[in-house]
Amino acid sequence: MTKTKSQQRLTAIALLAIISLLIINAILLYNKYKQDKIIHDKNERIDEISDMRSDLEKEYYEALSELEEMRGDNVKLNEMIDQQKDDLKIQKDKIINLIKDSDDLKKARVELQNMRVMVDKYIDQVSQLEAENKVLKDSTSALREDRILLTQKIAEERHVNDELLSEKATLTEQNESLEAERSSLVDKVSRASVIDVKNIQVEGFRYGNAGQERNRKKAKNIEVLKICFDAQPNNVTEMGNEPFYVRIVDPTGKTMAIESLGSGVLQNDLTDSKVRYTKMTEVDYKRQEQTACTAWEPGLPFKEGEYLVEVYNKGFLSGSTIFELK
Repeated sequence: MTKTKSQQRLTAIALLAIISLLIINAILLYNKYKQDKIIHDKNERIDEISDMRSDLEKEYYEALSELEEMRGDNVKLNEMIDQQKDDLKIQKDKIINLIKDSDDLKKARVELQNMRVMVDKYIDQVSQLEAENKVLKDSTSALREDRILLTQKIAEERHVNDELLSEKATLTEQNESLEAERSSLVDKVSRASVIDVKNIQVEGFRYGNAGQERNRKKAKNIEVLKICFDAQPNNVTEMGNEPFYVRIVDPTGKTMAIESLGSGVLQNDLTDSKVRYTKMTEVDYKRQEQTACTAWEPGLPFKEGEYLVEVYNKGFLSGSTIFELK
């Protein structure tokens, strides 16, 4: 009887010990769960702060770059840009202080959005001032027009000299066959049907964040060149689709050409040579003066210096101009 009571006592103690161990394990597991959740929440907070810092740096330096690109020779314009950059620095420091205090992350997000609005507003202000300055500088356009006209005149005189040389060479060929004479007549008829172009204009652009075109003057900031010209009336030429071949020669004398973007080779009937062209564009020709435009976006940086643009039609040079990228 005494032995049985002793065994019952030991069994009760063992059960109590097991229950105690289970309770301790449950407490330890619960504490570990709480610690893991705290660590997880802190890591998420750290990631959020890191992302916000990254967004801030990206927005800030992109804004500085945009403003710096718009800097020019105008003192008032440059002073405005400097003041805007100072204001952005103050806003950036304000956001950084809010980010340091993890309780103010919501305020930091609001201020970051405010900075984006500031950047758009500043760029619009600078663009407006640039437009006003452009109006004031219109007086210099006369010199540019004179330069273009002089270049066109030189090209036309060179073309006339080439024609004279070609005719002189034809006259010296005493034993020329009837087929050669017929070919010469065909060439003259073809030349008469060539459509001349004038007022060749070239402008550089880059795309903004919303995809809008923004006029740029510096070579390093230009993504695309837009070339426009006026096709002149020619009663010899039939109406309909008329191809024009645009050739852009960079400051090193190399023709800008990428076959996958529409570049190719044409036959220069005047010099009987192959000429590489940059891009072809078609015009629905109606025997009247018409403006045509095409864009060249090679996806490569442009070089600084003077460029030559030539426009060909029916194998002949129709017009040319030069422009400069700083």
